[in-house]
Amino acid sequence: MSAFGSETSWMAIRANDPALVRAALGLASMEEVAFEEGLEGARRGGVAFVAPPVDAWTLIVVELPVTELVRLAE
Repeated sequence: MSAFGSETSWMAIRANDPALVRAALGLASMEEVAFEEGLEGARRGGVAFVAPPVDAWTLIVVELPVTELVRLAE
């Protein structure tokens, strides 16, 4: 099991469609990866990980200050 890391921010958005979440955040390119690989990429920086929905919640993990992630979601 991996931790998010101290420099990594995350947000859960109530949505069943990760593609809509990516579009709303302005995340244009996409590549399907395993959960662990997505978290590792977000920790390394330069990519955002949008997880598949769980119980109608979609998790976004990215190496950004949480204030910047919230700004993207507004």
